[in-house]
Amino acid sequence: MKNVIFASAHIESSLAAGIGRYFFGEGDLSQRKMLDDLLVSTDSFTFLAKRKAFLTIVKSQNILDGPEFNAFEKSISKIIRYRNMFTHGMPIYSKSECILHYFEGPNKEKEITDDFLAEVEWDRSGVVPLDGQPRGLCPR
Repeated sequence: MKNVIFASAHIESSLAAGIGRYFFGEGDLSQRKMLDDLLVSTDSFTFLAKRKAFLTIVKSQNILDGPEFNAFEKSISKIIRYRNMFTHGMPIYSKSECILHYFEGPNKEKEITDDFLAEVEWDRSGVVPLDGQPRGLCPR
C-alpha cells in the first residue's frame, strides 16, 4: 500500500511541476511558485484536475501521441484508481483473507492477494519505476 501512496504523491507533484513549467518555463521560479501556491497546490485543484490539465498540455504540445499518449493516460488513471481504493477504502481482515471495501460508482470490494499486489506494483512501475526515479516528462 505504501508504494501506491508513494507513487500517487510523486505523480501528483510531478503533474503540478509540469503544469508550472508549461506556463512559466524554467526561468522565473517566483511566478511558478505563485501559481503553485494560489492554484495548483490547493485543495480545489484536485489530483484529477492536475491530471486533466497535464494531459491537455501533453496532447496540445504533441509530446506524446497515439498509443504512447493512451498508455500514459491509462497508467496515470490506474494509479489514481489504486490510490483512491487504498486511501478511501476500508480493509477488512479475517483469518484467511483481506478484503478492501471501496467506492467506485457502486460499492465494491477487492480481495487483497499477492497477485493483486503484483498487478498494482506492475502498473505503478510503468509511471514510477521501482528505482523511484520519474519517467519522461517532468524531470525534477
